[in-house]
Amino acid sequence: MERVGFIGLGLMGQAMARNLQRANFPLTVFARNMARARELVLDLPSFLLTPHVAWSSRETMQRLADQLFENIEAFVSGSPRNLVG
Repeated sequence: MERVGFIGLGLMGQAMARNLQRANFPLTVFARNMARARELVLDLPSFLLTPHVAWSSRETMQRLADQLFENIEAFVSGSPRNLVG
C-alpha cells in the first residue's frame, strides 16, 4: 500500500487523516501544532519527531524562559546582548 503524506491537522485534516489511518494507509504527517497531532501520532505504529516540533519539550521551554530573563537582566544592567539592528 502507498504511503500517504498529510499536511495540516486542523478540524477537517485531523478527521481525514484518522479515516486514512483506519483504512490502514501508512501516514506521514506534518503538523505545526503537536498538540493537535498528538492523539493521531501516538496511535501510529511508527512516527518521526522532527526538529520543528522537538523544540517544544519542557526543558527547551524552560531554557527559552531562562534566556529571556538573562537578556532582560543584561538590558536593565546596561549591557544588552542579542541585539538586532
